[in-house]
Amino acid sequence: MTLPKLSGADENIYYIGISAGSNYIYNTTEKPYIKSDPMCGEFDSGTAQGISGALKVGFRLLPGVISFEGRIMYDNRPFSMTGSSDCFEVLDPVSNEYVPFVRNHYYDGTLDYVIIDVGVNIYPIRAIPVALRLSFDAGNPLVKTDFTLRESVASPSGVNFADGSQSRMNETGELKTASSSLGAGAALMYNMYLSEDWSVDFELGYRYGINSALSDIEQKSDIVRAIASISYHFGGTKPELPKRVEPVIEPIQVDVEPIAEIIPPKEKIILNVSANPINVKETIVTQTFPILPYYFFDENSSKLDMKYMSYIPTDFFDEQYLNKETMTIYYNSLDIIGNRLSKSDAKIRIVGYTDGKEIASKVERKSLAESRAKSIADYFSSHWNIPRERLLIESGDIPSNYTNFEYTEAASENRRVELFSQNPEILAPVLHSQFSEYNYNAEDLHFILELNRNTKLSYQIETSGRNYFSNKLQNEINSPNYKANYNMKSDIFGELITKSKSNNINLVISAESSDTTEKHVIPLNINIETEQYEIGRLNLIVFDFDKATMSTPNRNLVADFAKYAIKPNSEIFITGTTDMLGGQEYNMLLSQRRADNTQQIISTVLPNSNFINVVGIGSDKPKYDNNLPEGRFYNRTVLIEVKTPIDK
Repeated sequence: MTLPKLSGADENIYYIGISAGSNYIYNTTEKPYIKSDPMCGEFDSGTAQGISGALKVGFRLLPGVISFEGRIMYDNRPFSMTGSSDCFEVLDPVSNEYVPFVRNHYYDGTLDYVIIDVGVNIYPIRAIPVALRLSFDAGNPLVKTDFTLRESVASPSGVNFADGSQSRMNETGELKTASSSLGAGAALMYNMYLSEDWSVDFELGYRYGINSALSDIEQKSDIVRAIASISYHFGGTKPELPKRVEPVIEPIQVDVEPIAEIIPPKEKIILNVSANPINVKETIVTQTFPILPYYFFDENSSKLDMKYMSYIPTDFFDEQYLNKETMTIYYNSLDIIGNRLSKSDAKIRIVGYTDGKEIASKVERKSLAESRAKSIADYFSSHWNIPRERLLIESGDIPSNYTNFEYTEAASENRRVELFSQNPEILAPVLHSQFSEYNYNAEDLHFILELNRNTKLSYQIETSGRNYFSNKLQNEINSPNYKANYNMKSDIFGELITKSKSNNINLVISAESSDTTEKHVIPLNINIETEQYEIGRLNLIVFDFDKATMSTPNRNLVADFAKYAIKPNSEIFITGTTDMLGGQEYNMLLSQRRADNTQQIISTVLPNSNFINVVGIGSDKPKYDNNLPEGRFYNRTVLIEVKTPIDK
């Protein structure tokens, strides 16, 4: 029989080995279901199984007590997550009524890492080859970074996507934002010695992901590992193995009366739960979203990015059903324009540009710019059936309003296609009138649990069978009183209130102990108070790079907005902003000039306007992603808000 190897000063002090194992992976992410419409929801979590392999080398600092071990690992980390959305309505061909368009979304992929893992093995009892391993790892996805993003129609059953199918691929390729991964781990190890030099080692451990695997969104992987390895030990003298002494055990005869098994009732986990009421302010808003008719391309590419392509069947597309959010409007703007073109006989100029240096030959750059314009025309033609003769394709080397080449970001901003139309309705802003915005303190929702025993908790908001804001606590709670603040994104919570009219929103708490589970449903008490004023908002006036004066279309837009939104008793707030390019002090002055220029235009139209605040805030509080060209353009803005008391 095999005996455990005793540790001692004369034990081998070095070892090398190879290992293989299985990974059970718990993935979490904040990736949106739909890239062009993040308000539709985002994936939450999912599990997957992978494999790992490693070469390891170890050194016993204190033989039989502490050893240091390093590993070079291949770590296979697939992910698979699902979700569903119903963020807009379509006409049900069966009932002939508008109903939620429910789609199932699937996010699958693989991140294969090469990892350096270093750790310490601690043997609590010298004569027993069982160790606790504590480790830290760092690696990069050098092997594989593939992913797919799919969706399928869940209901209504008679509705298809624009291509006539019930399911389709939305994105596929490499995760270009995959980044370095850091993790910390703990494991139990057992060394079974086959001889004085060889051992088979078994390990069961947990690896906690410290950082996000992607640089643009949060995505983490926590892993349970089961590993087997074979190791060769060397570098020391051979100890003598003690002879095993078999104890002699005399049987003891005892008469035992049988006792009937009594199974006690299971104790409740949660004795009491309470959630505080939520006070919500409702504001009536009319909001204008100007369209930015610029579409950006990768270097040396004329392929139209999928974020600009529709996920909505053309028969059911309506710009009024889009989420009232700037980037959602922008990413759907080709479909907004295509829909308007399909209802008119207007023509549109499509002008492609390069960054002026991505290809050495000017002739080839002109061809690339023209191909970019054609990709936009192809989309209008194939998706919206716009006749080719109404799509006027032009090209140039760099845009007339180009970004200064002294900035590295200039190239990505100048590689674009611009749209022009003599019909002002084609590129007119999107107007959402008289809708409700709901504001509340994100910390207002909290709940208190009275617990009877240790438990693991998960909780979520539920309405009409849909779940939102899921949160699962990884650690067991051992306190009899537990209080949790429930931070929810106010924009999504506002949508829930709009859909449910605040009378069907529940807090659902699930508790799990070693022998039972419980579920508690608590209706939320939501108090809605309507503000005594209405807001008119011109959401964004986009300026060209380093410009403080408005283009003629933007001047007309501000003038028209002032005429219908500003009343004699209105209060006006103007805020100018910039992107991150340029110095902080210069950007502060530039944003103030933009705000002042906007005030002058309004004063020309309505001389007695009541301006409460006209301020430039520079680049300190960007609302949009400065890492994207469209984000930088939308940060070069002025926001106009008009508060008007509601007549009683």
